[in-house]
Amino acid sequence: LRRWARGVRRQPVRVWHHAAFRVPLAPQGAPLLDPRRGDNALTWALDEGVIREEDVAQAPEVSWADAARVHDEAYLERLDEPSVVSNILAVSEDVLPLESVLELWRRGCGAVVEGLRWTLRTQSPAVCLAGGFHHAAPDHGGGFCALNDIAIAIAVARSEGMTGRVLVLDFDAHPPDGTVACVAHDDATWVHS
Repeated sequence: LRRWARGVRRQPVRVWHHAAFRVPLAPQGAPLLDPRRGDNALTWALDEGVIREEDVAQAPEVSWADAARVHDEAYLERLDEPSVVSNILAVSEDVLPLESVLELWRRGCGAVVEGLRWTLRTQSPAVCLAGGFHHAAPDHGGGFCALNDIAIAIAVARSEGMTGRVLVLDFDAHPPDGTVACVAHDDATWVHS
């Protein structure tokens, strides 16, 4: 892996990151979730020369309008309620850092949207160091996922003129039930787990 990292890159890689990607809590039952995993990956990639400082971009927040391309507005409004978010995260409301969690989700989605735009514009790879919120469905969240970043990015790209097929490969141990529900109306998008 280190030898690959030091190899010659053929295309620039854009990496989206933000301090908000530091997971503000470790969900119960997820002892292996390192709150600084994105920071650690970024540090390693920079130290090994896989990417350069100028390859790193600040993750923006997804807009309400773009999130609403996939998620019901009534559901989006409920995300300001601590009880809804604590249920998605399976944590008690009294330990919930609501604003930090919401920013993590909004910036994770914004980074994936911008990453897809970057890839379509430059034909170069893009990486988001947060995201993969594949359990978020149009009208509910679960499994630490409230906003479906992949589905939002596809919907935004489609609204901006992207046509053609999209293949979503999900390598998580759990099925991407939310992603499947979010793209069910898009006959040119396939989700494989």
